[in-house]
Amino acid sequence: MVRQKRFIALILAISMLLSNIPVFGLDTGGETPMRQSEMSSEAQRGVADIETFSKRKNFSPDEKKFTHREYTGKTENGIKNSEVFQVNREPAHTANTTVVYQNIEAARKGALDYNKEASDYYQLLTGENNDWKLTVIKNAEAAQPYLDAGFMDSGYNPNGPEWKTVQLPKSWTRDGFDYSIYTNVKMPWQEGEEGVSVPYAPENYNPVGLYRKTFTVKDGLKTDGRRVYISFQGVESAYYLYVNGKEVGYSEDSYRPHEFDITDYLVDGENLMAVKVHKFNDGTWLEDQDMIYDGGIFRDVFLTSRPDVHINDYTAITDLDENYTDATLKLALNLRSFAKLDDANFKNIIDSGTINTSGLADSNADDTKCIVDSGKEIAKDFSDSGDKNIAVLNDSGNPTGYKVKVSLFDDKQQNILVDDAMEISFDAIEKGTAGAFIQAEKLIKSPKLWSAEHPNLYTLVLSLYDGGDNHIESVSQVLGFREIEFVRTGVDGDYNVNYPGDQNKDYKPITINGQPLLFKGTNRHDTDPFYGKYVPKETLDEDVKVMKQFNINAIRTAHYANDEYLYYLCDKYGMYVMAEANAECHALQSQNDTINDHFGKLLIEDRSATSYHTLKNQTSVVSWSIGNEMSYDVHKGYDIFPRMVWYYKDRDLTRPVHSEGLYWKGGTDMDSNMYPDLNRTNEKTGNGRMPYVLCEYSHAMGNAVGNLKEYWDIIRKSPNMMGAFVWDWVDQSRYIDLPTQYSITEKSKNVEGITQGGSLQNVNDPKALGSKSYSGYTIMDRKENDRYNQALSGYNKAFTFEVLVKPNSNAKNSVFLAKGDWQMALKTQSSGDGLEFFIYDGNWKSVSASFPDDWLNNWHQVVGTHMINRF
Repeated sequence: MVRQKRFIALILAISMLLSNIPVFGLDTGGETPMRQSEMSSEAQRGVADIETFSKRKNFSPDEKKFTHREYTGKTENGIKNSEVFQVNREPAHTANTTVVYQNIEAARKGALDYNKEASDYYQLLTGENNDWKLTVIKNAEAAQPYLDAGFMDSGYNPNGPEWKTVQLPKSWTRDGFDYSIYTNVKMPWQEGEEGVSVPYAPENYNPVGLYRKTFTVKDGLKTDGRRVYISFQGVESAYYLYVNGKEVGYSEDSYRPHEFDITDYLVDGENLMAVKVHKFNDGTWLEDQDMIYDGGIFRDVFLTSRPDVHINDYTAITDLDENYTDATLKLALNLRSFAKLDDANFKNIIDSGTINTSGLADSNADDTKCIVDSGKEIAKDFSDSGDKNIAVLNDSGNPTGYKVKVSLFDDKQQNILVDDAMEISFDAIEKGTAGAFIQAEKLIKSPKLWSAEHPNLYTLVLSLYDGGDNHIESVSQVLGFREIEFVRTGVDGDYNVNYPGDQNKDYKPITINGQPLLFKGTNRHDTDPFYGKYVPKETLDEDVKVMKQFNINAIRTAHYANDEYLYYLCDKYGMYVMAEANAECHALQSQNDTINDHFGKLLIEDRSATSYHTLKNQTSVVSWSIGNEMSYDVHKGYDIFPRMVWYYKDRDLTRPVHSEGLYWKGGTDMDSNMYPDLNRTNEKTGNGRMPYVLCEYSHAMGNAVGNLKEYWDIIRKSPNMMGAFVWDWVDQSRYIDLPTQYSITEKSKNVEGITQGGSLQNVNDPKALGSKSYSGYTIMDRKENDRYNQALSGYNKAFTFEVLVKPNSNAKNSVFLAKGDWQMALKTQSSGDGLEFFIYDGNWKSVSASFPDDWLNNWHQVVGTHMINRF
């Protein structure tokens, strides 16, 4: 047996000294140097969600974590629930570290092809062959008996008639539960709760979906030295998670991915996940986005696992030189550790400063750990078969000696760093905290640049190795080399613009790779007729294909973040993205104090934070946007909206920030309006003026689009004009079965029409005029319609409306006979107190009468007569 000597320990005193010294000019032996240094605490905020991490409480599985009042917005027992947006949720991080890979090649393929299945550490819980159980109850009170009965427990039997077997992702309205609601400005509250006040969620109509899913964790995910996470990519709108009957966590924000560490909740064999979803929560006040509301789990759910020491987060920046020829790849990394001294496989024990080295040469010592003690360098011999997974710890039990090796694959899938290495070393990683931070940069010679016209992509793979040079994990993404240049707006201490000196002459056009950044864009919503808010990949593929075919090059994700697959498509095919946070409070617009009092914390620490951290490495994201239709007032509410602007600006110097409501104020880097007329648009043009974008224009819902040429004639005449985003890409709609249509003949004139929007019923009353009754209206062709118009429309007309009715209620505005919406009708009054006959000739004219005493459940002849100039 050949024995080899390997140094697996570092001198602690030296490592502590070096940990505080920036290291520059580390030559990796290639043609170009790599520089590495530590990060300031300020810089660390742009890499990882430090604020959330520092406030996390670590719960044991058996602990109670919920009050089940988190979603209500009410203040109870000193807890202001409008500020509670998560319980036991993992801090936000780049989406590219959610799924890790077992080797570099799998990571390359996973990123290049958007194929998470290439990872051994990924398990999809939605899609084909993944059945879920679901029932939807009207409100929390009605759902409480299900919780009391233990719907989240394995012993519960979900086989009652109210339960369905469903496949996700899909909004629950598409599975026959509940109903869809469309609203623009006002909140979507229904069924007598329209007056619910801020910040509360409705109580009577607020459907609760109860989901159950059994699963067995696939081999490789749940092993020693790894932690298992569950990721929800999108849930409308607030949810509570249980695993094997135990409370795990709570989350709001319908449109961003959320993760929970479920390692300690899992059992061998079959596991049960249960999810309680509320259609509305207090945070819905910030999701008032001119859209259809459905409810439920509408994006994928999956398991992933990461090693105890792993790449938690990173930021990748491509900085081009003055000639846009060479680039500096700048990486800022965050490593996190869950390594424990009481590991079952821990072989080396410190006892009074003495290292017990027995068993180190044992051929079965696959998980050997060694300790650096008091700065002494210790060298040990290991057998070839006994040093496979060496983790190096310092005397505090924290891992050390880790490094990240960077691979960068070109379009021919060649690693351009193979002979010009980029390797980033880490000192000790403190366990149980936000971890270790390091930054490094590498000169990349003549990369192909990314733009909408030429979306050249590389594949970036970051691979973590331990002190024994064993591969631990790889994470990856597609990456485009591009640089956005803009004049960065500054403000004083009161968020008043103080730089540049004159917004009318001191700005420069925003450029990408030295060329004008011009948005020929569209807004888009997540909407599908058959799946609700879930948009299948095939539909997204077709959307982007059609956009490119029709010269659309930009998407404003109105008004929330989209599924991560769309960003992949935008990277791949070249679509500029204005990444908008999930924030619109149209019903509270300009009520800054109210918004800040109830939701200031949520807007900054949740909606802004999750938007930034999950999307910060997307090449296609060229601009941030803080939200939509929240306020046109800069300073009230403790400057809540400028503070949102500066959340992004404090963390990202590479992208401009947009705000629809702040216009050019508060620190935004571009001016903006929605639906300005041509004159207003023209007023914004001019060399040296602040860049200007029409964030919404040419309202295209239905067949309304127009004036495109006139707008673009103005946009193209001035270099400060950034373009425009049509509202919006596709009409929001939901599939429904249309009623059967019938042909109806009006016998006095033999006029025929086709029924629409109603139902046919049998009539078994001998006093009725016929055996059939139809509730709805009739569509006639133009010729037949003209025959009625000749009798009913114009001056000096006289006519009579007559019906025989048997009413069963005093319903308001019940129409007996009418022509059109704005012509004439015989109906019940809007007050519900009697009858009304009206005509409209530019003014409403009507006559009314009270109901007779025997109105209900009796036959009546109701007649309205219009004689010349009077009823």
